[in-house]
Amino acid sequence: MIDTIRFKITTNHHVITQLQKYSTEHKGIDHSCNHITYQIFRSNVKLGSFCYAINLILSDYDYFFLELSIPKFIYGHNVLLFPPELLYDSLIKLRNDLCRFFNCYQLPCIKEWECMRIDFCYAWKFYDDLTAQRIIEYLKNQIYSRKKTACYGTSVMWIGSDYSLKFYMKGPEYFAHDFKHLRQTNLTLGYNLLDLSRGVVRFECTFRKHAIQHLFGTNILYSDLYNLLTRDNIITIMHDQLIKLLGVSPTTMSTQTAYDKILSSFHGIRATQIYSFYRMFCSSDPVDRSVLSSYSRATRYRYQVQLRRLHLAIPSDISSSCVSLSIPSSFCVGEFPPPSNTGGMFHR
Repeated sequence: MIDTIRFKITTNHHVITQLQKYSTEHKGIDHSCNHITYQIFRSNVKLGSFCYAINLILSDYDYFFLELSIPKFIYGHNVLLFPPELLYDSLIKLRNDLCRFFNCYQLPCIKEWECMRIDFCYAWKFYDDLTAQRIIEYLKNQIYSRKKTACYGTSVMWIGSDYSLKFYMKGPEYFAHDFKHLRQTNLTLGYNLLDLSRGVVRFECTFRKHAIQHLFGTNILYSDLYNLLTRDNIITIMHDQLIKLLGVSPTTMSTQTAYDKILSSFHGIRATQIYSFYRMFCSSDPVDRSVLSSYSRATRYRYQVQLRRLHLAIPSDISSSCVSLSIPSSFCVGEFPPPSNTGGMFHR
């Protein structure tokens, strides 16, 4: 449920100087006036049982940025979901590992760290990659307000400045990245996870500073977020974002119920137009999807807003690829157990 997280850590000159000893300096120089336009230090240190890379960026003598995937740091992969209940202890371990690595024990406690980015995620396990691919293809036609859509072979993203959304097939992504590392360090684990990742569709929401403040109505210090990063809150946020993206609930309802709901708010030809759009919008049929793509972006978005306000679900007589994408769901890929119980090993 939690994946990548980025912190701004305010500290002192001594700590920054110590971190710079393990960093690579990047500098931009305007030679026309012999002026340094920027100067940053980057450090990519490998910590944890699986030697996962932690990114540090230093550009000032008062603070630095730290970014990592929490499940990869603790378990070496993120095929399963990382429960929020494990976050606090994981950050304590991260701070302790950083202190030992840099031989610097003046890092602020984790409750003083500012959360600049946090990724919430959910994942469904389907029968095979073909089913997962059909879902991704269906989602590529979805529009999200004021966000740029980027489609790739096995993924689709809706990109914004404050927050972004992404759906992708976990199997190909895991094979291209984490599998290469685990194959060298733990062959059995690597292949077990490769099998588990097949048919998995993963949904990620990346929230940045202003979006975090808006979601939780609080400061971005971890001390303020500590009691808010709960399972129930994350499930609610992910569910709301999914409904906003899909336009309808990923459950089913009878066509009569859906039509009655439309008639309760619209009449005549307008009701007919919304009902026709609703049927095409929920369908996975290639012809319906082709007709839908002929609508302008503004028109489609206007209809999607109306469907969402009516609280419609997918017609029970339509075979839709997204009917199983509910949050929470019985198709959930599963969660990591506490690391003390497994030693970070594969668990299903």
